[in-house]
Amino acid sequence: MNVTPRTSYGRGPLFMFVCVLALSVCASASPFYIVEVTAPDEVALADLLNCGLTIDNRVDRKVTFYVNEEELEQLKKLSYPLHLLETIPDGSSAEKASGYTSYDQIGPLFSSYANQYPNIVQTGTLGQTPQYREIWAIKITLTPEQEADKPVVKYIAAIHGDEIVGVEMCLYFIQDLLENFGKNPFISDLICKTVIWVVPIMNPDGHAAVSRYSAGKDLNRNFPAYGQHYSTTLFDGEPLGDEKVPVENGCIMRWHVRYPANLCANFHGGALLANYPYDNTPGISSGSPAISPDDDVFRYLALEYSRNNPPMYQSPIFPQGIINGSAWYSITGGMMDWHYRFLGCPELTLEISADKRPPASQLPRFWDENRDAMYAYLSAVHMGIRGLVKDRTTKLPLWAKVMTHDRAQPVFTSRAVGNYHRLLLPGTYNLTYQAPGYITYHADAIAVESSGTTRKDIFLSDGDVNQDGTKDAEDVQAVVNAALGKATSFDADVDGRGLSATDIQAVINAVL
Repeated sequence: MNVTPRTSYGRGPLFMFVCVLALSVCASASPFYIVEVTAPDEVALADLLNCGLTIDNRVDRKVTFYVNEEELEQLKKLSYPLHLLETIPDGSSAEKASGYTSYDQIGPLFSSYANQYPNIVQTGTLGQTPQYREIWAIKITLTPEQEADKPVVKYIAAIHGDEIVGVEMCLYFIQDLLENFGKNPFISDLICKTVIWVVPIMNPDGHAAVSRYSAGKDLNRNFPAYGQHYSTTLFDGEPLGDEKVPVENGCIMRWHVRYPANLCANFHGGALLANYPYDNTPGISSGSPAISPDDDVFRYLALEYSRNNPPMYQSPIFPQGIINGSAWYSITGGMMDWHYRFLGCPELTLEISADKRPPASQLPRFWDENRDAMYAYLSAVHMGIRGLVKDRTTKLPLWAKVMTHDRAQPVFTSRAVGNYHRLLLPGTYNLTYQAPGYITYHADAIAVESSGTTRKDIFLSDGDVNQDGTKDAEDVQAVVNAALGKATSFDADVDGRGLSATDIQAVINAVL
C-alpha cells in the first residue's frame, strides 16, 4: 500500500495515509428513534434479538433499538411494551454535551504532543471522512519512526459518534502516558517495549453532529461480515474489501493492514461491560454464545479490564462485568469480529458508561474507574509466545501464518519486521509456521509461564539446504547425508521435528 503524505504536524517523519473519498455522500435527514421494547417471555426475546433491527443494548428482556420510522412501526405491531427514549429528527442529536473535547481541538492537540515529545510521538491522519474531517491517530513508543520487534496495541473510540466518554478516556490516557514517561518506571517501560496507537474519534462526522451514524450508516455494522463477505483471511488470499464499506471503515481497515496490531479495543457507551468475540457466528441465534477458538484468552482479557474497573466488575447485570458478544446480542459487520477473524488480532468492545453523554464534570470519575483497566489491558499483550519469522538463508523477515495446535484462528507476522505475538495463557503449546514458498515448520512443547512472554524465533527454509542460491539435487543429498548421521555444516532439520524422512521428503517437494 502506498503511503502518501497530506498534512504534517510536529517535527520528524510522520505517518500519513490516503483514503479513497466518496464522490457524493450526504448525511441522512431521516429521523431515528431510540426505543426500549420489553419482551414478555423468552420466546418473544429471541424474536426481538433476531429481528434484524439495530440493537444498542439489552438488559434481561429489555432491548433498546435504533430504528427509523418504518422500523418503529414494525416494532409497534408486535404489541410488546414499548418506551420511546429519544427522537432524533435529522439523524443527529439536538443537544451537545458541554465541556467535552471537540473534533477541532484534536489536530492542534496532537500537533503540540508531537512537538513536545518528538522521541516518543508520531501523529497523523488515517484519511478523511465524507465531510472531509481527518481521522486523527497518534503513535506512542520509543523511536516511533522505526518499525520494531514490539507488540502493537490499538485503542479506538467513537465509532458511534454520540458515545463520547471513550473519546475523553483515550485523551486522558494519551496525556497520562506522555506526562509520565521518564518519571513513572512502569509507564516508561510500557512505552519502550510496546507500540501504542490511539484513534480517539473514528467517526468525526458523527461526533461533530452527536450522532451514532456517519452519512446515515452505522460504522460498527458495516465491516465485512464473516460468511457473507469473506470466509478465510487476508493471508489466505481473501481481498480486503475496503472499497465496499463506508469511508471511515476503509481507512481503519487499510491502517490495520499497513500497521498490524496484536491487541485492540474499541470504546463504546450506553452500557457497562467488557464484550468479547464472537459477536456473530452464522447459524447461532442472537442471545446465544458464539464461542471463538481463543475463548479462554478473551475471557482473561475481558476480566483484566473489568476487575480493574470496580463498577464494571461489580455489575448487577453482567457477572463480573463481561459477556460473550453474541450471548448479549448478535451484530453483523462489527469491527471486533472482522479484526480478529480476518487479520488475527484479538479485540474487545468495551462499554464504559451507561450514560452516553454524562456531564463533563463526571469525567475525572470515569478516568479513575478506567485508568488502571486501560493499563492492565494494554499490558496483557506481553503474554504468550513471541518471536521473529525469517528466511533461513537471507535472514530477511517473512509474512507468515502462525497456527496453534487445536486453535483454528491463526495470527500473522508483520511484513516489515517478521515479528509475531501469540497471546496465550500459561501452558504448553505446539505451534506451526507457514509462509508461501517455504517448508512448514513445527515448534512443539513451548512452555508459557504466568508472567512475561516466551521467545521463539523461527527460520524457515525454502529447500535450499546448502544455501547456494538454488534448490536442486545437492540439497536433497545434503539432507539425506545429515539424516544418515554424516557431518554437515548445514541445518538440515527443515520442519522442526528432528532429522528424519520427513525432512528429506519436504526438500524433495521443494526442489520439484
